[in-house]
Amino acid sequence: MKTWLSCAGLALLLGACATAATARPARWSGLDLGPQDATHPPAQTQSTPQTQTQTPPAEEPEPEHGFGHVLLWYIPNRISDVLDIVRARLRVGPGLEVDVRATELLDLNLGGYASVFVGIPGPRRERAFNWPFGFDNMAGAEISVIDATTHYGDAPHYGVAEVGLGAQIAIVGFDLGVDVWEAVDFVTGIVCIDLEEDDL
Repeated sequence: MKTWLSCAGLALLLGACATAATARPARWSGLDLGPQDATHPPAQTQSTPQTQTQTPPAEEPEPEHGFGHVLLWYIPNRISDVLDIVRARLRVGPGLEVDVRATELLDLNLGGYASVFVGIPGPRRERAFNWPFGFDNMAGAEISVIDATTHYGDAPHYGVAEVGLGAQIAIVGFDLGVDVWEAVDFVTGIVCIDLEEDDL
């Protein structure tokens, strides 16, 4: 009799637990898995939108070249430094333009053209090889430090100390210039001091 009562009590207990679980499902909130009170429904939690700020990746410093690399590229870099001093482009293409430069503060550039060029391209001002030919398109106006020109293709890199002259008449044009600062870069490059940071 006692065994029967024990089994019946156990069955009632399990049934009550099952009914309670069905009526009041367990809530999942963090680590809280306990039952909820039916008379007190769970408060609606409002998730505050969090603004994710992404920090831009830090620029990796350029790797230092080893002795073998410097030795291998020493002569090509010095030749490039010499060619950086002078600009002598011959252009072929439609346009009308005039360009007079006596440093960046005293320059005038008006007009436009779409051309191909051959010759000494002028200063690189980046770690790249300057090919003696390419495309050079320009349109707009520049007076002193006010620059409203747009360039496409292998546009020239004019320096702050460059003196030069250029023009485009009908289908033929030219761009000549000398950059004194590039001469300084060549001299310091002899002792492996790259002021313009354009050595390969």
